[in-house]
Amino acid sequence: MRAVAELRGPGIVYAATHASAQAAHDALASAGEQVTVFHAGLPARVRHEAMTAFLDGPARVIAATVAFGMGIDKPDVRWIVHVDPPPSLDSYYQEFGRAGRDGGPAQARLLYRYEDFQTARHLTARGVSGAVVEQAAAALVAGEPIGAGPRAGAVPVPGARQQTAALVRLADLGAAAWQADGGVSWTGAMNVAAVFRASEAATEREDEVERSRLTMMRRYAEHAGCRRSFLLTYFGQDYPGPCGNCDNDLAPPQPAPAAVPFAVGSRVVSGRWGEGTVQRYDGDQVTVLFDEHGYRELSVPVVLDRGLLHPAPAA
Repeated sequence: MRAVAELRGPGIVYAATHASAQAAHDALASAGEQVTVFHAGLPARVRHEAMTAFLDGPARVIAATVAFGMGIDKPDVRWIVHVDPPPSLDSYYQEFGRAGRDGGPAQARLLYRYEDFQTARHLTARGVSGAVVEQAAAALVAGEPIGAGPRAGAVPVPGARQQTAALVRLADLGAAAWQADGGVSWTGAMNVAAVFRASEAATEREDEVERSRLTMMRRYAEHAGCRRSFLLTYFGQDYPGPCGNCDNDLAPPQPAPAAVPFAVGSRVVSGRWGEGTVQRYDGDQVTVLFDEHGYRELSVPVVLDRGLLHPAPAA
């Protein structure tokens, strides 16, 4: 972990999995670093000791999953290192934002191999099991009590998280409604078979969006231009750069496309993906965030030649 040895002051090493966090901890400890480890697989007492050691004790470094960070008040964190790529730029921005909260200088570094993104793709799947949704729907149709709260449920649904996700999905589809006591009732808006199909379609849409967000994370990692520009345009701001701080700003800027058919931030519509918002241009590539399908990178010459995008109708 040479990247950590070069950094001064306290810092956080973020990893994607428990095993990766433990491996980072072991490597740093072997190199003589004062390091502790934190992830959700550890007993509560061990997590508390790790947090205390980093916040107030002898540990300069904490190797952790994203379970560490929310609500943690340590303003003098001087650096963040990711040893695995986060699933999205949203996550990355939030995580490296935990450094330098005292207003002092801070650094963020991302370590990755191309195959790490293939692994991350498997970790981004978010959809609830269609079988669990179907089972919950069948129980509600039969009038059997089911719910996420302790007072609501007699029908077992595998796994507390899957149970809750199944009930949320049924409510989102309009097939069920939450009750004041924490239970769920069947609305009769569709039958069980229709619920299964609708849930599977929703899962596919969610996974498609998550895959597109991971693709944008990889594009950021491989980006040769101003990283601040990439981040801010991802979040909808038109910032051409250079910022003067990122590793790429010594490289020549990429040329702008010969024609910019749609302004950054404008709404467009595609016959294939529906409506979306223009996010950024990189050379002759335009990135559009489509409302239902996530991020797509399109060739500007092809867009112009084939008329793939049009201004969206005024709301």
